Amino acid sequence: MKKNVKASYLNDFKCIGGVCEDNCCIGWNVEIDKKTYAKYEKIKDKELTKYFKKYIYKNDVSYDKNVDYALVELEANKHCPFLNQEKLCRIQAELGENYLSNVCSSYPRLINEVDGILEYSATISCPEIARLALGAKDGIEFKQKNAGNVEDNIINIIVNTKKEDSPLLVKYLQELRGLTMGILKSRDYTLWERMLIIGIVFRKIQELINLNKAEEIPGQIVMFSQKVDHRGFQREVKPLPINQSAQLEILKEISDKFNDSNEIDSERYLSFINEFYKGIGAGKKSVKKESRSAALKQSNAELSNRYNVLYKDFYKPFMDEKDYILENYLVNFVFQSLFPMTENNQPFESYTNLVIRYSLIKFNLIGISGFRNGLTETLVIEFIQSFSKGLEHNYNFFEKIGEYIQQKNYDTMEYMSILIRN
Repeated sequence: MKKNVKASYLNDFKCIGGVCEDNCCIGWNVEIDKKTYAKYEKIKDKELTKYFKKYIYKNDVSYDKNVDYALVELEANKHCPFLNQEKLCRIQAELGENYLSNVCSSYPRLINEVDGILEYSATISCPEIARLALGAKDGIEFKQKNAGNVEDNIINIIVNTKKEDSPLLVKYLQELRGLTMGILKSRDYTLWERMLIIGIVFRKIQELINLNKAEEIPGQIVMFSQKVDHRGFQREVKPLPINQSAQLEILKEISDKFNDSNEIDSERYLSFINEFYKGIGAGKKSVKKESRSAALKQSNAELSNRYNVLYKDFYKPFMDEKDYILENYLVNFVFQSLFPMTENNQPFESYTNLVIRYSLIKFNLIGISGFRNGLTETLVIEFIQSFSKGLEHNYNFFEKIGEYIQQKNYDTMEYMSILIRN
């Protein structure tokens, strides 16, 4: 039997089912593909048939019959109605895994196909994956296998970089993504330095695209790789601005504007955000809009001073030893998102998206460290998992923040440096 070769941390992954502290069957819409829907129509079990008819309905706005041909209506508490008292799937328990929909059977795994090669990774929104991937001190690696028939699994994105009419960021995807991951794994640099180096790289790539000089991109990639190996970016990193007060102002502005409990389903993430506001010294802060005024009355000087103290006393000492946690998160994101691929050939926009994730995680952890009087590996991994579940599966969230960043003219290397550096 041919064995699937997957990303290394997936080799150790096994769903922990009912003991999972942030169950994937709670809070999310459940999608049913057409093939699975047809199976359910043939079920003879009277009790299950009654449940299927009550809770499963065809999706009038389906975008892919292999994904969301039908939907499951969640209960009032946002639980899947097929979740039993032990927090296990009743369908799987009574009918077997073959009766799970494509989405349910594949989660948290994610498969992309690039040039005929299947690439396996998994989403950090799964607590067990978060522990395995983020906690890997020596970093994470990825494996692939030749594409074949992937039965009942969803291939997320299919890319062919060899096509003559491929967009530029598709054409150079392998080289640019490989360079980005290589920089992120270069532990001779601090993580914030690595993030700035990636920005310098993509500022140049963007400049070449804007000047219609894309043919120079391969040469630039080679040159950048050599500079990373020989610590040649020091001069370019050093003069980039650092302004912690501005960082606090921008990120708090984003948090106040977008962390709306009416749009975010993850109670775990919202609980962490409340801890963040209390820890940062913004009073008893709820993420609901009507209670934000009290936090906004706090003196900017007081908040800035508190933020700086928490960074120096808690965040920095912890990350000086354990920044592999954030490194692993970023490497996983770059690999599975096919970074820096965009529809509009704007690589610096992809970089901005990466910085938003990095800086929001850092920003929130600084505040949470104040509430918890420090950080632990378990706490940091739990927060990043909740961040992924609460925000990364909310497809409009980062798009809205990206648009906001552009409207405010924050989408420059100087502002990215302000968000990254402390």
